[in-house]
Amino acid sequence: MIKKKSGKPVIALLFILSASLLIGCETKGKQNLSVLGMNTKEIGSSKGKFNELVEFYEVYNRENILNLDDVYTDHYHFQENHNGNVYLIRRIEPVLGEEWTDDNWTDELWRYDKNNKGEKLYTCQGLDFRVSLNEKYISITDYDELCIIDLEGNKVKKYTIEELSNGKYRNEDELNVNMQGWSNDSLNFWVGINDLWLPLKLFKINVVDWSITEYDIIQLSIVGTEFMLNPNTGKIVFSDFPITFDMDDLSEFEMSKEKITLFYYDLVEKKITSIDSSVGKMFNAEWIDDFTIEYDNPKGQDRIRYKLKD
Repeated sequence: MIKKKSGKPVIALLFILSASLLIGCETKGKQNLSVLGMNTKEIGSSKGKFNELVEFYEVYNRENILNLDDVYTDHYHFQENHNGNVYLIRRIEPVLGEEWTDDNWTDELWRYDKNNKGEKLYTCQGLDFRVSLNEKYISITDYDELCIIDLEGNKVKKYTIEELSNGKYRNEDELNVNMQGWSNDSLNFWVGINDLWLPLKLFKINVVDWSITEYDIIQLSIVGTEFMLNPNTGKIVFSDFPITFDMDDLSEFEMSKEKITLFYYDLVEKKITSIDSSVGKMFNAEWIDDFTIEYDNPKGQDRIRYKLKD
């Protein structure tokens, strides 16, 4: 079983991170654009986000209070916190000494209320999830399908890759469903279809009338991991920094001095705009609000904020 981590190292880690992030930190309205259930690697890479450290600490304390030893903390998005409710992925593994097979493990999505009363909502292998801000619906990837459930765990909608793409793509091994997130008003959920790491299409699902709007992005040739959608506006910020598989690959590319460009793209207007460029350096860009992008200064150690033009 995956054992829960002691609270003390996490407190120390958060203290160190908070000390480094307090400089230039500000309080602002939060968007549903980033992960609350972050692992420590994600926290360390999210600059200027002290509020999220506090939220993470509060949720982590709840996890320890719940006294669970099978929380899937190795998952990049193992928990979310909404209105005092904690949503957790628990990985149920084979008993000690039993050999792993394709059938003797599973992932479970649980919700714990303010009184720490838990309810299992969904079970599948390789589970990923996103909860709408109003907590009416939860989107889940179940293998290569997208499911939308209600708070009782009832399946409301199910989409295969073939259904999402209106028959253009099939459920094949190299294709995968990539969840992007809910809009702040909880009316739209965004999901993508990727060919391994290459984004092919994005889909906006309206949960009022269940209409689907399709956006083709294969022409952008986004080959790396620097890609973030704003689910409120339908704008993307991305760079052409390539995929690197280990630190050696990353160091080798950084030493190549190749030019990297940061862009934003409007899905509705189909307009691409260049923001900045670097020499072999990632931007770690993120949406601060619907009109502001923040990214690493390519010529320094600070962060730059870019305001979108009206």
